[in-house]
Amino acid sequence: MKKGLFGMIALIVIFLGGCMLPVPPSANVKVNANSFIVSGGSYLNSLFNCGTLTNDTGSYSASLNLTQSNINWNTGAPYVSIHINFKGNKTGTFALGPTTTTADTNAVNITYATSGNSSSEFLSQVGTLTITEYGAVGGIIKGTFSGTFYDTDGTPYTITNGQFSEIRGKDTP
Repeated sequence: MKKGLFGMIALIVIFLGGCMLPVPPSANVKVNANSFIVSGGSYLNSLFNCGTLTNDTGSYSASLNLTQSNINWNTGAPYVSIHINFKGNKTGTFALGPTTTTADTNAVNITYATSGNSSSEFLSQVGTLTITEYGAVGGIIKGTFSGTFYDTDGTPYTITNGQFSEIRGKDTP
């Protein structure tokens, strides 16, 4: 009886251990939930749960010393896109600054669009971006974000409990 139980536990441990192997970036993989909560304007603690299925990748640019993440859910309406830039290629906590067109600021830019051409854009101004996991190419980039964001009209929004996870793509020069 003890040998049978030990064998079953060993098989379970081996099976679960196999789930920890890196997944190729070309695979359609399930990763951590991608979501955030918005308050401000017409939103009151509104959860944007973007799901757990993504093929999008983040990559590190050596010449810019910048990781750029582009996470998109485009299954019709609604459409959500999260663009994240941060200096370096490692875990850590970064102060968010204003979203700019240059690559010198740690920033988060979120676009949300519904059917009928209605859309919202949330641009980071101040806040925190924490990278909790930064795997090798083919591994996972995972983190959290929160802070004060503005739309293009200057309306302030508070975004909390932001989380993302994506596959790390090939580095660029």
